[in-house]
Amino acid sequence: MITALMIASLLFAAPVKLGVINSMTGPEAPIGENLTNGIKLAQEDLAKKGIQVELIWEDDTGKPQVSLSAMEKLATRDNVAGVVGPYSSAAANAVAKLAERYKVRR
Repeated sequence: MITALMIASLLFAAPVKLGVINSMTGPEAPIGENLTNGIKLAQEDLAKKGIQVELIWEDDTGKPQVSLSAMEKLATRDNVAGVVGPYSSAAANAVAKLAERYKVRR
């Protein structure tokens, strides 16, 4: 049975906080721009369904070391529930173990 308290908690729930690690500058920026646009469209679609998503953006410039720093920040300072990205396989491989250590969904 759904109670009034359950409905109220759904209506006033805090947005889901997600991190985005993307190449917004650097040689992979054109691909990063397409990914940014897709992520924003998904956020809009979710909002239409009543699901609020707060996105915290990090630019990895296409470099694995920068991706690691971004993941560290998102997991420890921003306390995100999950992370979208990074795009390149080198950067994704670099952050995979770090995401697992912090129990952040990737």
